[in-house]
Amino acid sequence: MQAALSRPTKQLSNPLSLKRIDAMSYIAYEYEMQEVAFRLRRHGYRGAICGPKGSGKSVMIQALGDELMRHGLSPLPLGLGEGKHKALPTEWRRTIRKARPADALLLDGYDLLPAWARAWVWLASRRAGAVVVTSHHDVRFKTLARPKPTAALLQRLGEQLHYAAHSAIDYDTALKRSKGDLRQALRLICQQEADARTRNTDKRCAG
Repeated sequence: MQAALSRPTKQLSNPLSLKRIDAMSYIAYEYEMQEVAFRLRRHGYRGAICGPKGSGKSVMIQALGDELMRHGLSPLPLGLGEGKHKALPTEWRRTIRKARPADALLLDGYDLLPAWARAWVWLASRRAGAVVVTSHHDVRFKTLARPKPTAALLQRLGEQLHYAAHSAIDYDTALKRSKGDLRQALRLICQQEADARTRNTDKRCAG
């Protein structure tokens, strides 16, 4: 799935649906992983996936890690929580220092680090066989892909979840309400589906 998630605006009536969203797989809507891996190799195995919040950077970098395994590299994924960070996490420092030519560092949230930490990562990661970062904007790593949230992609994701009434869903409106965040949009749709089921159940009970 091309989506990085944010917290829902309200608690979903069906928590199992939320788990289904979190477990969704990458959909090669704009980019095939073989193509992204080819670009990475062309740029010396150092690159970035750039795009706005919720556009699919986090899931794309995970899918790229699976592709790099086919190239003989061992993925070393590292992620950050939301919001800016004032320091470089200890886990990042240790993992990057230990990285070797057989390893692929997958750094999700690179742009959330302070400038000095990004500079340290740039230098210290050179021993790794590959380095891929995600960022909301362009960084010093060459851009490999720019995933974009679209209503067409959102519809494909909704269909992957097998929503019973997916043909009646206004995907454009859902995407606008979520401000372009694909996973937030899926949660809104999921909530709408749950509410519709509740109303139908209430009607049957009243009848």
